[in-house]
Amino acid sequence: VFYHFGTKDELIAAAFEYAVERDLARLAKATATPTDPVGRLRAALRRYGPTGTAVGWRLWIDAWALAQRDPRIRAVLRRLDDRWCDV
Repeated sequence: VFYHFGTKDELIAAAFEYAVERDLARLAKATATPTDPVGRLRAALRRYGPTGTAVGWRLWIDAWALAQRDPRIRAVLRRLDDRWCDV
């Protein structure tokens, strides 16, 4: 593990980035089918609203808590959050 990642924090940042990339791909797929904005919003909320399984919500909450102490995690989060908002 340390051959690829110099520190535990780098490993955590990479693992979080991997998980969010997969999450963003699923979100893009879920919102690609409806062509109207309301349909796209409903698809996103159906998939990621806090009433469902919402695994992504827990991941983001934990990551934002960690980002308060770790600037590398904070930088990854900001970049991924921008992409999330774009979708």
